[in-house]
Amino acid sequence: MKFIVPSGPLLEKLMAVNGAILAKPVIPAIENFHFDLKGGKLTITTTDLDNYMQETLQVESTDDISVCIPARSTIEILRALGDQPVNFTIDPERFGIEMSTSSGRYKLPGYSPDEFPVTPEIDIVHSFVISSEILGRGISKTLFATGNDDLRPNLTGVFFDIKEDSIQFVATDAN
Repeated sequence: MKFIVPSGPLLEKLMAVNGAILAKPVIPAIENFHFDLKGGKLTITTTDLDNYMQETLQVESTDDISVCIPARSTIEILRALGDQPVNFTIDPERFGIEMSTSSGRYKLPGYSPDEFPVTPEIDIVHSFVISSEILGRGISKTLFATGNDDLRPNLTGVFFDIKEDSIQFVATDAN
């Protein structure tokens, strides 16, 4: 199974979802990027079991495959490469991964996608769009008021009060 992808856009997508990977996870499989390739569309998923992050990227391929790829090693290799096409070859039986470029070949152990947690399906009943600037500003201006008591987890976050034409950010530590 093969696919070709530019290293720059791939690294950008991997860095975007890397935040859900824990340094010392309970399940070893979640130290990996889950690559799911279907119809030339690569879906990259990471999780810490509480949060799931996904990105998609168009790649050159006629094959469909699913594999888990070591996150830390893959990012280190792509950072060192610069922006150039990377050819991924994946052994569908052993999940071994070979990344080849004009500057060399890199072999990584891949893992069965069966070990990666299933991403939950979400039914979207209501949705809204908000700019990242407004969301970031609202959270940063209320985050100081959140509590840090593990016995009262409802006070450790920011509440969003969403109305038709407004949004309020609320936090308290109950003091």
